[in-house]
Amino acid sequence: MERPIRIALIYGSTRPGRFCDTVVRWAAAEIQSEITKSAAFELDQIDPAEPMAIAERLHRADAFIVVTPEYNHGYPAPLKALIDETGAEWHAKPVAFVSYGGVSGGLRAVEQLRLVFAELHAVSIRDSVKCRTLIESPWYQRFWGDRFALASDQNTKTRFDNDRSGYRIATSVGGAATGEGGDRIVCDDPHNVQEAESDSIRTSTTEWFDVVMSTRVNDPRTAARVVVMQRCHQRDLSGHLLAQGGWQHLRLPAEFEEPRCETSSRAI
Repeated sequence: MERPIRIALIYGSTRPGRFCDTVVRWAAAEIQSEITKSAAFELDQIDPAEPMAIAERLHRADAFIVVTPEYNHGYPAPLKALIDETGAEWHAKPVAFVSYGGVSGGLRAVEQLRLVFAELHAVSIRDSVKCRTLIESPWYQRFWGDRFALASDQNTKTRFDNDRSGYRIATSVGGAATGEGGDRIVCDDPHNVQEAESDSIRTSTTEWFDVVMSTRVNDPRTAARVVVMQRCHQRDLSGHLLAQGGWQHLRLPAEFEEPRCETSSRAI
């Protein structure tokens, strides 16, 4: 029997009388209800106000849920200190956020944390989970279930393999890809629209694609790379790649216009 998935539920605040306790209790109750149903998860609540072997507990965790308030349009200093004092403990593990506070409900804090965890090579899991759920669905299995089966020894939220030597890996902009390759590489919304005017952040994204992702194909003669995104700046990743040339460009306007859409070769 496989061991339960260890989830670290992390307090983002250490302030006396913090509202964070209320939010953590709610999140823990939601996770505990899932544990009661399937026993597939194991929960560890990590509070920076009680620093007991935190690095070791982060290392043991398979995934993280960070509960963060928004203070002054950002995330709290104790959470930053916790992240800065560790490193490899976060690598290649999924991170989710529960936020509160401010007029946005903590959105600004989460947007900043996404960049931080991308630098730590934590990964995005939403689309990876949806893909695996689709593959395991009765509809997919009815039509293509005889093509391959997911491997039981490598079937997680961030990576799953099949019995025909295929695999799917989820990573984030700035995330690790060393030693990995693929026949189809999809880059989905690499830019944060709110940071599109930052030359340094934009450049780091385009350099990551040029230096890291451009070398990750197994066979350049047959592999395909796809970038799906909304335009947010003339020098965003789309603009950068179009200036390089050699890409097929499909433009889908946000508002209806004739022609309905067009590629770089013809209107359709």
